[in-house]
Amino acid sequence: MPITCEQNTANRANRPEVSVHTQNTQSTESSAKFPNFILHLFAAKCTDFLKMLTHSSLLNIQNDYFNGQTTIEIEELKKMVDTAPHFTLLALFFLLLNIDSKLKDRVWDLELESNYAKLERFLLDLKHPIVSEFCIDDTISTAMLIDQIWETYVIA
Repeated sequence: MPITCEQNTANRANRPEVSVHTQNTQSTESSAKFPNFILHLFAAKCTDFLKMLTHSSLLNIQNDYFNGQTTIEIEELKKMVDTAPHFTLLALFFLLLNIDSKLKDRVWDLELESNYAKLERFLLDLKHPIVSEFCIDDTISTAMLIDQIWETYVIA
């Protein structure tokens, strides 16, 4: 039976918190592997975990692209993470996953090694065409984006 986000949250309470900024998360997160991790994020019970990953990614972006300085947009996104509907949070997560190398590393660390080829194919498809088309085509709604991401991961 696959590990659920609820079980992962309970397991994390019994071990030290792991920072997304840690370069070697593999050794500390090896016990928290998810088969098809991306699909787990779509479950409403994973919202808190998704918020944590998204917030950490925003901090990564702030540190990597703005030398630790914040911007109005970063601060607005940080506030949005706590209040956004699940679909909006998913969209933000996947847009960040497209550009945040530390978040990508974290996702790799949470996925089973047997699914690495699938995850690699998905990340390539996420970049092009999914995110690139979403950024230039105003007719693609958030719901359409999330549906396309789901379908792309399933068939990857």
